[in-house]
Formats: sequence, C-alpha cells, structure tokens
Amino acid sequence: MDAFLRMDIFFFVATVSVFVLTIAALLIAYKLWKILGHLEKAACMLESEADIVKKDIARLRERLGMAATIVFGLFTRTRKKKPRPVAD
Repeated sequence: MDAFLRMDIFFFVATVSVFVLTIAALLIAYKLWKILGHLEKAACMLESEADIVKKDIARLRERLGMAATIVFGLFTRTRKKKPRPVAD
C-alpha cells in the first residue's frame, strides 16, 4: 500500500472521528443547558415557596406565643395592690 494512501485514510478517519466527537459534545452541552434552565426555574419557584413558608411559620409562632401567654396567665397569681398611703 502506498504511504500517501495510508496517510489519506488516517486523516479521513481522524477528521470523521473529530467531527463525530464534536457533534456529540455539542448535543451534551445543549442538554446540559436545558437542564440548567429547568433547575433555575425550580430554584425560583422554591424561593417563592420558602418565603410563603417563612411567613406562615412567623404567624404560627405569633399565635403560639399569644396562646402561651393566655395559658400561663391562667396559672399565675395576681395580687391586688393595696393603695399606698399618701404622705403629706
């Protein structure tokens, strides 16, 4: 086999393999780009839901604090203060 024919076959195979690998890398990059876009949308949705949950928990803590104040108020003794004599 002629040396030039072997070189031509080698360069043809190398060119085709680089072309195929480039197409595969581009397809993988495109899929990753789409996945990252979906992750960004999900992160935005999670952020808005987290804000709602924070507000709900703050309201719940406020209500529990008021309920605890009422319940503990039932068990504490309150003394009536005697009026102080006024010094003249």
